[in-house]
Amino acid sequence: MEPTPKIRLKPRPVLALALVLVAVLGLITRGTQSSNLAIVPATSAGGHPVTTTTVGLSPAVQDASIYRAPGGGCGLNEGPVKPAGPIGRCRVLEFGDSIGIDLGEGLSREVTLRNGVNLSIHSKVSTGLVNTSYFNWPARLRYLIGKFRPQLVVAFVGANDQHSIRVGDSSARFGSSRWQSAYLTRIREIAADVRAGRGYLLWVGLPPMQDWRYERGAKLINSLIERVARTTAGMAYISTVKVFSTPAGRYEQWAQVNGVPSELRAADGIHLRRVGDDVLATYVVRQIARIYHVALFPRLPRVVTAW
Repeated sequence: MEPTPKIRLKPRPVLALALVLVAVLGLITRGTQSSNLAIVPATSAGGHPVTTTTVGLSPAVQDASIYRAPGGGCGLNEGPVKPAGPIGRCRVLEFGDSIGIDLGEGLSREVTLRNGVNLSIHSKVSTGLVNTSYFNWPARLRYLIGKFRPQLVVAFVGANDQHSIRVGDSSARFGSSRWQSAYLTRIREIAADVRAGRGYLLWVGLPPMQDWRYERGAKLINSLIERVARTTAGMAYISTVKVFSTPAGRYEQWAQVNGVPSELRAADGIHLRRVGDDVLATYVVRQIARIYHVALFPRLPRVVTAW
C-alpha cells in the first residue's frame, strides 16, 4: 500500500476572518462573564460535563467598613479583595425555619469535611423571629454560638413571620411601622450575638413566593434584613431572587438544572424540592467563597441552565 499523502492546508482569507471573529467573540464572552453572566461547569444526569450559562452571583450587601472577626482562624476574610486562600478548618452553623431545613439539606450534600468545613445544621419547623413565645431564636442562637463557636453563621429564616409581633403589652400588625421597628431590633440582636461570638453572619434572603400577597410580605422582610446588613459590620446579605426567577423576573416552579428538566419548588409555592435545595446550596457556597475570599467549592454543583 502506498502511504497516505499528507494534506497541506493553504491559508484562506475566509478562514483567517473566521479565526479573528472567534477571538473577538472570546473577548466578548470574557467581558460578559465578569459582569452579568458566568460560564459554569455542571454535570448532566449521565455524569458528563455540560457547559451552562447562568445569572452571575448577586453582589452581597454589606457595611462599607471592613470587619475582621477576631480569632477567626480559618481563612475567612472580609477585607479587600485578594486571591482566594485555603479555607482551613472552619465551623459553619446554619439556622432557620422549614426553608432553613431545605438549605441545610442542600449544604449537607454540597459541603463536606474534605472542604475543610465542619457544618452544623440547626433549623426548626414553624419557627421565626416573630413568635418568640413559641421559639426564641436569639436566645437559642446564643446557646448554639457558645457551644459550637462558629466562624460563620448562615441564617435562612422569615417564611413564618408574616403575622403580628408582640411589642410591650400589645401587638403590632404585620407590615406596620411598629412591626418593622420590632423586627429590625431582632435582626440586629442576632447580628450582635454572632459578632460577640467572634464570627461572621451571612443572611440568605427569602426566595420569590408563588402567592402575590405572600411575595409582597417576603419582599418587605428581605428589605429589612438588607437594611441592617448595610449598617452592620460583619454581616452580609445575599439575595436569592435571581436564582429562583425567570429572566423576566417571574416566579418559576420548573427549570432545567444541569441540562435536566427539574422541579425547583414544592407544591405550596414556598419551600424547595431536593434539586432546589442543591441549587440554593451551590449558590450559597460560591457566595461564601467570594465574600470571604476562600477557596471553597460545591461538591456536586447544581445550576439553572435554562427556564
